[in-house]
Amino acid sequence: GETSCVRMTNAGEAQVSITSDVKSDKDWQDFAFDAVMDSSDPSSPQYVSQEKCYKIVGQRLLDSALEGFHTCLFCYGQTGTGKTTTIMGQAEPASERGLLLRLVADVFDAMDKFRQSGSTVQIKVQMFEIYNERLNDLLSCDDKHGKPNKLDVRVHPLVGVYVKGATEELCASYKECVGLIEYGNTMKTVHATAMNAQSSRGHTVFKLAFERKVDNQITFSEVYFADLAGRENERLTQVAGDRLVELTFINRSLMWLSNCIKDLGEQRPRRSPRQGTFSPPGAATSGQSTAARRMSAAGTPPERQRRQSMSAKAASIEPLKRDFSKFRNSKLTLLLSNALSGNSRTAMIGTLSPALAHFDESYSTLKFARAVKGIKLAASAATAVDKDQLIKQLQADINALKAKLEEAAEKRDGTTIQELTDMIEADEELVGARNKDEAALMQESKDKYQQRKTMMERLGTRRRGSAFEDVNEDGYFPHLANYSEDPFLRFRVTHHIPPDGIERSLGYGESSDFGLPAALGVLAITGYVRNEGGRVFLRAAPMTKVKMEGGDEYLADIQVNSEPIVDERELHHLDRVLFGRSTVFCVLFEDVLPEVAAARMDKEASNGETPFDPLAPESLPTLVGP
Repeated sequence: GETSCVRMTNAGEAQVSITSDVKSDKDWQDFAFDAVMDSSDPSSPQYVSQEKCYKIVGQRLLDSALEGFHTCLFCYGQTGTGKTTTIMGQAEPASERGLLLRLVADVFDAMDKFRQSGSTVQIKVQMFEIYNERLNDLLSCDDKHGKPNKLDVRVHPLVGVYVKGATEELCASYKECVGLIEYGNTMKTVHATAMNAQSSRGHTVFKLAFERKVDNQITFSEVYFADLAGRENERLTQVAGDRLVELTFINRSLMWLSNCIKDLGEQRPRRSPRQGTFSPPGAATSGQSTAARRMSAAGTPPERQRRQSMSAKAASIEPLKRDFSKFRNSKLTLLLSNALSGNSRTAMIGTLSPALAHFDESYSTLKFARAVKGIKLAASAATAVDKDQLIKQLQADINALKAKLEEAAEKRDGTTIQELTDMIEADEELVGARNKDEAALMQESKDKYQQRKTMMERLGTRRRGSAFEDVNEDGYFPHLANYSEDPFLRFRVTHHIPPDGIERSLGYGESSDFGLPAALGVLAITGYVRNEGGRVFLRAAPMTKVKMEGGDEYLADIQVNSEPIVDERELHHLDRVLFGRSTVFCVLFEDVLPEVAAARMDKEASNGETPFDPLAPESLPTLVGP
């Protein structure tokens, strides 16, 4: 119902026009792109569905990747304009799948055809989250509480940018790959809850790498999808505390990304006539009126540089000639540096809100997209050398680097020691990965799959359409489902309560039946829930607060509809349950529209829940002992 400040047209040149004065026809500013799409009104003839969006943007990325080009798609725009919906969408129904899920499905279809023609194919994936300048591994299953491994982005003089210690999983099917994406998104939900965040306030980067071996030649391609956290105006959002810190980090990283884009656009390097450029139609969005554009990208091919370096003697190792200095201000820009300036065909999606109230953010997105459109670089297909030769040369590099490391140690040259150590670690990681045969990799992936499945069961993934477990319709309700202000994180963690009368524990401890994030106020065992013939009951677990004079028994902190639990409490449909101080679950006995549940949860929160003050008397646990 708000006044729109955006106009779009695809007649002739794709164009977006915007104004801060909708009453005047003279102050409209025009921005030309490769494509513009409107996903705000499904009844409109110009409506862009997920399928149409993929045909315009995703199909060209797929074709380039299968030809051996590195590709990247990143989505930029204000919070709530449909970035995650455009990239991820929903696994079911198929019509609602986003660009990533559709591309993954087509990649595996193509890989099956390659195998039938005699090629050997491997597909590996990684998934990261950048939160407050910390890089988290979303696919790690090492921590039993679901906490992410903290990683670091490194720059190796030979291989360029890499993520040290990141989990890289071999996938044999579309279902396995979707399962990993689902696991990564669930970990984002758990992390956000544990940090008392009510929305996904980090950048998410998904990487898919595949190798195709034919006659001892390996064609290697990487596909990056970057779902960037939404940019927000710090003055207008009026946030404080941790949310302000998050917003500051987000806006700062997006500022550095914008600066890098601007610098690259101003350079306008010449293109080699022997290299191809990427010229797909622009971009798309979902959920709001949007403008989208495409970026041509590439640079000096890192795989070619690597082959040249490997063909030289180990003693004459030369660093890459690329300058990474402009990307070092942020982990986001460093992680995407290959896509922005390397051997990559890169596309961007800019999402807009048409509302006049959001003019400043929409205008900023359009200017950013125009700067990206100005980058014209070249890309070439990446064909690697034979695997055995690669391992042999890497090992020679390692031996030469270790000799140099000994010399640096004798001279006590700390800077050189660190640089050489990083180079050795990178080469050893590559050797270790290349030395594993496919059977060993598949077994390792199967073992990790079981670990993830166990963790997902504890954290609650009995959702219809889950890639880890099929849920029988009769056994789906009743259940507890996590609640978040962020629709993408909402109802991702669910705990089905069987009608067998058995009491089941809830908490972050390994012995708990239903896992909860290790958030503020959540204990190893926080409470117990049981289902007696369709009636669900919840009670708080007793806890002991140790004092010098002895122990007093208290109850763990659980509230139902803003009322602390003292005795066992029967739960009803759409009850709001607060575990500790930030972990909110909704009780569901039947299907309900998400917006209906959200309205009920928000209403209950406004009725009585207050911010946590550890020094306030009412913040102490309820005393049940003497």
